[in-house]
Amino acid sequence: KKYLEKQFAFKQLFVVTAIIVKDRKMYFAKRRDSRPEFNCWEFPGGGVENGEEIMSCLQREIKEETGLTVEPIELLPEIMNKVEKKYNYQVFLPVYICKIKSGKVKIADSEVSEYGWFTIKEALKMNFLPLNKEAIKNNVKILKKYCD
Repeated sequence: KKYLEKQFAFKQLFVVTAIIVKDRKMYFAKRRDSRPEFNCWEFPGGGVENGEEIMSCLQREIKEETGLTVEPIELLPEIMNKVEKKYNYQVFLPVYICKIKSGKVKIADSEVSEYGWFTIKEALKMNFLPLNKEAIKNNVKILKKYCD
């Protein structure tokens, strides 16, 4: 019974992400994934490990994925969430708008196929992971404080 619970238990994932802003544009990366539904543009970030502080996770993931050190300047008001029945999990996605403190973009992550800096108008037309797309669409007014 324990084996079955461990193998098939419903999982809840807490994934902290960032919209990094610079020169009135936003940084996004395209995920390299063999599953077409995940081979999309996304915000940098990652899963919070057991016992890890959210800000520590944000800094660690952004540094790993982009080479940048960032400073959060605003948390989007809605924590995005979605149940993925196909993969048996629910994901919670807080999104921080961040500015760069130091560093230059260095992609060392084999999960990223390309990256770039985009305006809000460009972002609204891009193929994002669903929660990322929803976060942009729902927060255009807030994003306009930092981006064109």
